[in-house]
Amino acid sequence: MSRITPILLGLSLAVSGSSLAAAQEPSAATASAPKYLQVTVEYTKPGKGGLAHDKTEGAFVQAMTKAKFPIHYVAFNSMSGKARAIYLAHFDSFDELQKANKVFDSPATGAEFERLNVADWKTPSN
Repeated sequence: MSRITPILLGLSLAVSGSSLAAAQEPSAATASAPKYLQVTVEYTKPGKGGLAHDKTEGAFVQAMTKAKFPIHYVAFNSMSGKARAIYLAHFDSFDELQKANKVFDSPATGAEFERLNVADWKTPSN
């Protein structure tokens, strides 16, 4: 009996592990990579990064949500080297990007983003 227990434990772990691995495989419909990747690099001024910069960037996310901006992005902050933030957005065509940028054609939305750009540039030192 004591010999069967480790074997059963090993088999159960192998079966559960393989089922988890199978669940992680993307389907053919979602496996395709986007055709275009937009990379935006923002160099922050010395002393104007960190939490203060994260606060202003959070305001951008809230404004994009309010404006129903159709493109999602991922942001990365540098941990060494020059102080910078890198933003990655993907889309399948230039038409998709142009459609997304039409959100800024609204005077109210354009004014809000201009206000946020000025606030981001003038972020106080930490």
